[in-house]
Amino acid sequence: MKLATCNEPWRDTPVEEVFQIAARIGFDGVEVAPFTIADHVDDVSADRRKRIVKAAADAGVAMTGLHWLFVSPKGLHLTTPDDAVRQKTADYLEALVHFCGDLGGTVMTLGSPNQRNIEPPNIDIMLDIKAMGSMPDGIVETIRRFGGRARHVHANHPSGKGVGMPLAEGDGEPLDVNAILKALVQTGFDRWVSLEPFDYKPDPATVAQVGLKTLKAAMPA
Repeated sequence: MKLATCNEPWRDTPVEEVFQIAARIGFDGVEVAPFTIADHVDDVSADRRKRIVKAAADAGVAMTGLHWLFVSPKGLHLTTPDDAVRQKTADYLEALVHFCGDLGGTVMTLGSPNQRNIEPPNIDIMLDIKAMGSMPDGIVETIRRFGGRARHVHANHPSGKGVGMPLAEGDGEPLDVNAILKALVQTGFDRWVSLEPFDYKPDPATVAQVGLKTLKAAMPA
């Protein structure tokens, strides 16, 4: 395991000098925030890039990679529905890839939370009963925590079998479908619950029919 520091605490100090500071402190590497070097990495000349590489080598530290990728230039956003902004961000990400490679970095951290946050309600979470079966809080408690955010639910048994299908030894306990649907309703969930088994035996139609019957019977009044 090797230890690095970011250069942000010394953002007003040329990164070439930060390498020396980090080396004196005892770090193995430095992670660079591009905005501390230039507003746009295309403004960093090939000669400056070579000087940065040499400075890191002279200091005996590695340039590990980049973080805070989209702080500058202004107007970048990774998940916006605006096609033009998304394209501008994608183009800049390509420029960052080349910049990172030129400096010898191997890691790019897609931080910059204000430029990658999700603009509601376009994207959110879905809940899968099989997956929730392995959550620390269990299925019902996980639904109570996150059901209000969920945009979709997949119904299946933690074993992968369809809802309501007979369980064999080792498949685990039967689902409390009543409690699951009740918890969903209590969170305000009013969207689709879709059957999503992984085991289609004895045949898909039977699995679908049993699942539908089981869910309908458990629907809160």
